[in-house]
Amino acid sequence: MGDSKKYITAEELKKHNKRDDLWISVQGKIYNVTDWIKQHPGGDIPILNLAGQEATDAFIAFHPDILFGS
Repeated sequence: MGDSKKYITAEELKKHNKRDDLWISVQGKIYNVTDWIKQHPGGDIPILNLAGQEATDAFIAFHPDILFGS
């Protein structure tokens, strides 16, 4: 039984900072939000401002009703 997790460095995350290749990190998990940005109810600017970055604080500030599980 091996570890099936893939680890992404901060340097790798930073490379995914464009509208057509957009990742964010929330609570240590990386999310590819490239397609989601088109549907985001808050528009694209909040996500574009956090592209390629750790976004936990901003995510919680704008989505306080979402509880994170383990």
